[in-house]
Amino acid sequence: MQISFTKLNEDAHRVEVLRADGTSDAVTLAEKLAGPVQTLLRKEAEPDAYLALLQRVVPDVASEALARRIHAHARRLAGHWKGTPFGSVMRIRWGE
Repeated sequence: MQISFTKLNEDAHRVEVLRADGTSDAVTLAEKLAGPVQTLLRKEAEPDAYLALLQRVVPDVASEALARRIHAHARRLAGHWKGTPFGSVMRIRWGE
């Protein structure tokens, strides 16, 4: 799956998802987590806050290890996004 974010300005972006099999299950989960993760990023929250989010949204898969991975990955993506010029596209690859 490839997820592309086009940075339109400081407050707006466009998201495009290309998935090989055409399903949207992962996108639904991503949408459930995206807003709360953005809030955690702005607050510079620690992994325990990510664990609490996972326990609330997807309790079946919530774990400390997953929370730490999401925390680290989100911080890397935030740095990548901050470095993306307006009008440019940030592409990330996500394993299916």
